Amino acid sequence: MNSEWKECTLGDVVNFRRGHDLPKSKMKSGRYPVMGSNGVIGFHNEFTTKSPCVSIGRSGNVGNPKILKQDCWAHNTTLYIDDFKGNDPLYVYYLLHRLSLANYKGGSAVPTLNRNHIHPIELSIPPLQEQKAIAHILGTLDDKIELNREMNETLEQMAQALFKSWFVDFDPVFDNAIAKGNSIPDALKLKVKKRKEVISSGNYKTLPKEIKELFPSSFEFNDELEKWIPEGWRVSTISDLADVIGGGTPSTKVEEYYCENGIPWLSPKDLSGYDWRYISRGAKDITELGLKKSSAKLMPKGTVLFSSRAPIGYVAIAENEISTNQGFKSLVPKSGVPSEFLFQFLKANVSAIEAIASGSTFKEVSGTAIKDFTILNSPKEILNKYELITKEWNHRFIQLQKETDTLVKQREVLLPQLISGKLRVSEIFKN
Repeated sequence: MNSEWKECTLGDVVNFRRGHDLPKSKMKSGRYPVMGSNGVIGFHNEFTTKSPCVSIGRSGNVGNPKILKQDCWAHNTTLYIDDFKGNDPLYVYYLLHRLSLANYKGGSAVPTLNRNHIHPIELSIPPLQEQKAIAHILGTLDDKIELNREMNETLEQMAQALFKSWFVDFDPVFDNAIAKGNSIPDALKLKVKKRKEVISSGNYKTLPKEIKELFPSSFEFNDELEKWIPEGWRVSTISDLADVIGGGTPSTKVEEYYCENGIPWLSPKDLSGYDWRYISRGAKDITELGLKKSSAKLMPKGTVLFSSRAPIGYVAIAENEISTNQGFKSLVPKSGVPSEFLFQFLKANVSAIEAIASGSTFKEVSGTAIKDFTILNSPKEILNKYELITKEWNHRFIQLQKETDTLVKQREVLLPQLISGKLRVSEIFKN
């Protein structure tokens, strides 16, 4: 260790304090976030901690470090730092990531973390200038990762908004009917009024002529759905638009069924907390033999993956050939049906699909139920245009995802080396 680094304890570096009680009834409003062990859990009109708030989970998500760069209320499920003792707060945040604080939890029924158990932890820290340099490198990576996530969220909102406008609210159909002065059913009068308000507002952007002409200018009543739908559109089932494929699990007792860098294989757990729409593989890969000796199926790139149990409703798109366990009912789009359309349809209808699930131990949606689930099918010309518009967004989705994966890997490599002193900041900027 470089002689400039100081041997000390965590209690010499910072002082932790238990968070403050706050009933849920008082978290409904206010400008200050309430920081719990899992992150922001509400808002309040008072704060306990000046920015930056660095905290760790005291109960619940024990030991997990969080940082909030604004004044906040530190909840009693956390331990928060009320004195950094002259050290850089962002460096301390990364230092806490390195210490595996969850290993110091106590209690049996409800594991908790006591500050008296972590203050004596022995460690080494660099001078303040080195702390700031380390924090700058890691913070720059995290800022870019967060920016990419925000851009991804914006793109997702755009994709959802377009799907809702065209295939749920039928905005282009209303616009065409209003422009032509066509008669509109009384049941849709309120919608007409709202569309006219949108059209007359300064924020309205009319669709290009070639897109408007793809949509009808009138509605017809559908007895099966018991509602008005665009004229010429038809009611179909998911099986009309996609092949529904189940999955399987190779025996975990046979070592030859699993490997590294084999056939990507997913379980719903792989999509838990997953922020991206495309996925290339999960935590495990299987071999050709494992695929052959199980009911798992190899599905093509563009397959829309839908978790059908434990829990129901995770949705993603396969970036490459992929297989899954039996917790999925995946949709392989038929010719002319965009993956994006099915992806958005499933996301918009999770609650309705969950309502048809059955089972006593845990709810599951059967393959038959998914196949027979009703879907409103528009003319192929509209689906083609929808795919063309969203194609550029999807390309950007993948770019952001790959860039973020690279940044995360860089941070995971650099953080332990910089915090331990095995890698000096000066060495990173050498030729």
